Amino acid sequence: MRNCCHGNENHHCQNRHGWNGAGRGRRRELFDKKYEEYLKSTSIPEFESEEDYETWLTTTEEGKNHCNHIKRIQEEVNREIPWGGRRMNAGRKSCGNKIPFNRRIDESKLEILKDYAQKHNITETEALEIAIEKLLD
Repeated sequence: MRNCCHGNENHHCQNRHGWNGAGRGRRRELFDKKYEEYLKSTSIPEFESEEDYETWLTTTEEGKNHCNHIKRIQEEVNREIPWGGRRMNAGRKSCGNKIPFNRRIDESKLEILKDYAQKHNITETEALEIAIEKLLD
């Protein structure tokens, strides 16, 4: 069996952590770059099977640290390159009563919501819901 850190798309760690070929753009490139940097700074044993690898990850402190490091790399990548995209059903013609979020709220108030959402690592909608709940209290 190949070393866990062989660096191809069928790589155990990447598969285990959800990086099995999806998202082949800038996000995947950045993940691969950060992951290669991590590999240069660590040594990972050879594994005879997937089961040996899974056992190493779940039972040894070194394996758990490795797993956590991969998750940290993914979080860094997600912070540096956000997923983007439309909010569900926002401004779609099929939903006549739906107006894009940023057209319903004054721009200065929207900035306050965005800042609050970023500080607390939540969505803008969740920030708005919190603001409404505080008004109702």
